[in-house]
Amino acid sequence: MHAPAPEVAVADSLGAGDVFNAGIIDALLRKSSPEQSLHHAVRLAAAKCTRPGLVI
Repeated sequence: MHAPAPEVAVADSLGAGDVFNAGIIDALLRKSSPEQSLHHAVRLAAAKCTRPGLVI
């Protein structure tokens, strides 16, 4: 599967992997398909990258 990341102005990528993993887990627990889960996680991780630090 492939989900392109949205183009964002990256401020800080620290924690983006953790946010991605949390997004996958959240979506799968909500019974989303694997493809929907991937897109959800990518969007969350991209949003995290637009913010400095670990707080979303």
